Amino acid sequence: MPLHAAARARVLAAVRKPHNWTRSSDRIRDAAPPAPGIRSPSAVVPSAGAGRSRRPCGAHSMDARAFARRTRRGVVRREVREAHGGEATFRRRGAPVAKEALRDEQATYVVPDANVVLHQLDVLEHRDVNCAQLDRLVICRTVAEEVRARDRRCYRRLLALVRDPARRILTLHHASPTPLPRESTNDANDRAIRDAAALVKEVCGDCILATDDADNRRKAKQAHLRALSTLELCALVEPSLSDRVCRHDDDGASSDQVYAPHLPPQELRKGVAAGTFTRGVFRATSAFRGSVGDVSIEGSNCNRALDGDEVVVERVKEAEALNEEEDDVRLNVGEDLRTSMGRVVGILKRRPVEVCGSFERSGRFRPLDRRLPRVVVEKRVKDTDTRVVVKIDGWDASSKLPRGHFVAELGKRGDQATETTCILREQGVASGPFSAGAMGCLPSPDFDVEADALRSSREDLRASVICSIDPPGCRDIDDALSCTFSDGVYHVGIHIADVTRFVESDSALDAEAKSRGTSTYLVDRRLDMLPVLLTADLCSLRANVDRLAFSAFVDVDEEGTILETRYARTVIRSRAALTYEQAQRMIDSQDDSGVGASVRRLCALARVLRRKRVDAGALALASPEVKFKLDREDQPTDVSSYQLYEANKVVEEFMLLANVCVASTLAERFPALALLRRHPAPPLERFSDFLEHASRKGFSIDASTSKSLADSLDAATDPSDPELNTLLRIAATRCMAPAAYFCCRDEQGEQRRHYGLAAPLYTHFTSPIRRYADVVVHRLLAAAINDKPLPPAYAARDASTQLGRLATDLNRLATNAQRASRRSVALHTLLFFAKKPMDRCDGRVLAVRDGRLDVLLPQFGVEASIKVDGVVKEGGLAWDDVVVRVFDRVVVRVAVAKRDEDADDAVVLGLVEPAPPRSSGESVPPRSSGEPVAKKRRT
Repeated sequence: MPLHAAARARVLAAVRKPHNWTRSSDRIRDAAPPAPGIRSPSAVVPSAGAGRSRRPCGAHSMDARAFARRTRRGVVRREVREAHGGEATFRRRGAPVAKEALRDEQATYVVPDANVVLHQLDVLEHRDVNCAQLDRLVICRTVAEEVRARDRRCYRRLLALVRDPARRILTLHHASPTPLPRESTNDANDRAIRDAAALVKEVCGDCILATDDADNRRKAKQAHLRALSTLELCALVEPSLSDRVCRHDDDGASSDQVYAPHLPPQELRKGVAAGTFTRGVFRATSAFRGSVGDVSIEGSNCNRALDGDEVVVERVKEAEALNEEEDDVRLNVGEDLRTSMGRVVGILKRRPVEVCGSFERSGRFRPLDRRLPRVVVEKRVKDTDTRVVVKIDGWDASSKLPRGHFVAELGKRGDQATETTCILREQGVASGPFSAGAMGCLPSPDFDVEADALRSSREDLRASVICSIDPPGCRDIDDALSCTFSDGVYHVGIHIADVTRFVESDSALDAEAKSRGTSTYLVDRRLDMLPVLLTADLCSLRANVDRLAFSAFVDVDEEGTILETRYARTVIRSRAALTYEQAQRMIDSQDDSGVGASVRRLCALARVLRRKRVDAGALALASPEVKFKLDREDQPTDVSSYQLYEANKVVEEFMLLANVCVASTLAERFPALALLRRHPAPPLERFSDFLEHASRKGFSIDASTSKSLADSLDAATDPSDPELNTLLRIAATRCMAPAAYFCCRDEQGEQRRHYGLAAPLYTHFTSPIRRYADVVVHRLLAAAINDKPLPPAYAARDASTQLGRLATDLNRLATNAQRASRRSVALHTLLFFAKKPMDRCDGRVLAVRDGRLDVLLPQFGVEASIKVDGVVKEGGLAWDDVVVRVFDRVVVRVAVAKRDEDADDAVVLGLVEPAPPRSSGESVPPRSSGEPVAKKRRT
């Protein structure tokens, strides 16, 4: 064959070779198409070859075409290029919109560029503000793709905005810009947005290009387009929206800098690689004070880092910290700055910070979160009596404080509903209704459990004696127990609600449960992870109704040794839904009924299992817990510490048993996928203050291992002071890091252990109604016993990586829910003492600071500080002939200090016994002034 004929054949073969790109129309899986021009996060374009990255794609019509190209060496290469067929088209919520219809509207549309969408979305959303002109937006395809690539969180908000039926938002499908010679990609995108604005003007008769790029505005005006900055746009359409405009920061060098400029990214990477710098997440304890790992950071050394930011820090010597002290005088940083161990030299990633608070008379915004500094906000009217939401935009090196913009008003300060809204908003706890898509995944309320059990060949346990034990009023009952005894062996059944029967993997309901992560329990309400049809009905293991369960069967001998475990999908019928108090009465009685005998067998075995765990080094820790009695208006009428029964420990013991058994099974069956829970052993130095305070009380605590710590705490008792042992356990708990979820592949050996439980492996299996981690574990366990295949997401090549990220998200969501619960308790405690102040109340000292005592009121679970004019001496705070040390008894009066414009109501304590110095008095719990302050050393 002649050479030219062979080359021609190769070219034709390359052009005709099939490729694996799919048309966009083939990727739409849902009945309702995603917003045009914006790709839903779940839609993924298959790669065109090995190593090729996935590219975002809209729901517009798009073909992938193959071309043949001859290289300089004569080699013919096949290239696949995306070609956007046809002319530019407009769509509204998926439906094409004719240009003639747009001409007939005679309306002005606003075309924002990508940076306006990324930084000014609060303006475009204009929540709570009536602005019809901003209801008409045109979102270009190139803008949507750039937003998606740069900020997924912002992209999801943009999706919701485009799909909002109350807005008349268009999406414009147009060809991707091709850079001209010597033109940057950014300039090409700017040119594309100007071309899009010109098209909108031609079709609609008028449009406004919204861009904060001065050069882009200049070029637009040269093209006879109306181009405005965000501030100019707000002034034109609705002046009140200017309060929501994000102002950009500048980190350049300046003679009047307050903070050192952050180092360039390349220097940060080199420093981390060389070990000079440390990378981590900044965790603030108050404004201008925090740490990254074991590096303590104070005052100006925080260098504009906020809680949750990913930062790079440099360790500093004591002398270096002292040398900076004079330069930091204007920041009010005192002599205790020398205790700082590091400084922030760069911020890799800012955590999006949206905070609640109120304005002071000075005009500065004061966050409710005491870990954050005050914020400079430009707003025309600043009402000091209103709770508002502010988003922190940045922090200039020349400014003492960060700056932000107004987002929304929440209501009147001090109002219970408003303050609860603040709590939920700040912690990111979802409180709205479930989406229509999620609700559409639910079964019928008259779901036939028996018929479903027969279809799925479940084990029928309805004849077994099974009961649940929960707090009074519990509606989301996700566990029940059974126990028989024969031939020296306890046959225990731990029956858990089979939530995954109703929550399919990758469904809309599953996605919403994953985004919530956990149920959140406030004093006056419960915010469920799943819809109430599941939590309080179909999944709840209520008495005398058939329910689907996932059961763990464990055979245990009389010494507490596990002989055999197995798991099965079952159908059960609980004989009784007991409260802890009712179960305790059965334990204390001689009731020989089926349920009573089963409960007493469970109690007998629980004692054996607990003793065995304690012998292995498990810790019995403590934290102050309270319960409120509310009236019909949800106002607290009484508060008391939570009463525990032995029945509580019985349930806890069998939940631990099931979780340990399931963890072992998953780690063996799926060593790279198992979702486990670890509790790291705390460094011994974390206990140093605690050991010193315990020693002054006459107790020698050995914290070298969990076993030695448990034994020491058990021995640390004083017959004349039974409350002291609980205080010691509370203090020991605060020396430890919290437990956390992790993917089994990410940790090895001892790093997988649960320190507090002395368990080599542990997970969460027993509460799938209220924890998404348990839902994941149920799916893995079903695959482990060959009951169901692994969900596609868990079988993917990057499943371990995705589960690791999920574990991180679940840890964050669990922490947020816990913080919301604690703040709800604090709010209701404040409301209670506002109506019922106390002249005398017993308290215990938990910490001694310079001029301050931190006091716990055990009866109420309340902690607050008392300002005392004393000096730190002999491990305590001394005045006159008195020395008060940690764990000492005190008597205090409790009241609520009424707020003014610059302070909120707060529970305050006044020292009664021992008598304070005359200059001392009541004080509000310590909080930062909003600018760096001197560190108060805790002794």
